[in-house]
Amino acid sequence: MRVLELAPDGTLSEVQLIVDDAILELDNNFGEFTIATAGGAEFLIVHGFNDDGISVFQIGNDGQLTSTFNVDDSAALGLGLNGVYDTESVQIGNTTFVLATGDWRLRRCAHRF
Repeated sequence: MRVLELAPDGTLSEVQLIVDDAILELDNNFGEFTIATAGGAEFLIVHGFNDDGISVFQIGNDGQLTSTFNVDDSAALGLGLNGVYDTESVQIGNTTFVLATGDWRLRRCAHRF
């Protein structure tokens, strides 16, 4: 996964390269990444279809990503992350929730309304 900075003139420069490993859940992600805000901080939520999991990165002011949380179905069976396809965040009151689905049709359906 590459983090690129977009300059005012439209050029891109690399800020960071993150390579999937045994801890991160980045293998073969589909759909869009999700940005969520919690406690005044912004987080990037990334899902790995083949890893059957989700990785969370805090986004720094300089664009650098710091891994804060990783979970997959092998570590926590029953989470329903097998083949996770997409994520979405929603804030209710002061609590931020991340929703995950393994079915692309649910994502399409949710955006129709």
